[in-house]
Formats: sequence, C-alpha cells, structure tokens
Amino acid sequence: MARKKAPSGEDKQRARIERQVKDIVDEIVYATIDEDVEVAIDKLHTRLQRVNGATFDRAWAKRAVETMRRGDLFKIIIR
Repeated sequence: MARKKAPSGEDKQRARIERQVKDIVDEIVYATIDEDVEVAIDKLHTRLQRVNGATFDRAWAKRAVETMRRGDLFKIIIR
C-alpha cells in the first residue's frame, strides 16, 4: 500500500482556521438566537476579525447567520 502524503503546513493552517471559524460561527449563532439578526451579524463579524490568517467581510457573516438560522447547512471552506 502506498503511504498517504502528510499534510503540508499550509493545509494544517487552513484546517485549523476552518475549525476555529466553525466553532465561532456555531457559538455566536446559537448564543444570539433570541436576538435581532443584525446584532448576531455584528457580533459574528467582530469575533471573526480576531481569527489569524483569514479575513471575513460583513456580507460573509450575514450569509452565515441567515443560513444557520434557517436551519440550513453552512459549509465553511477556507482557500
């Protein structure tokens, strides 16, 4: 059997950022479920600004909050 190639440093960093962002999105969306959508978007956007190695605009935060509040799956892909 062929050995699998070990993930590169860039792949590891991308995976770390994806996990961190997923945890933040889940936490903020569930914590603000009873609050106004705009409040949830502001809180999520502010919190995402602290993620090292990634940049998120307010439109991305809005899409995340609205999608998850509808109960739809929100797939996070870091490129």
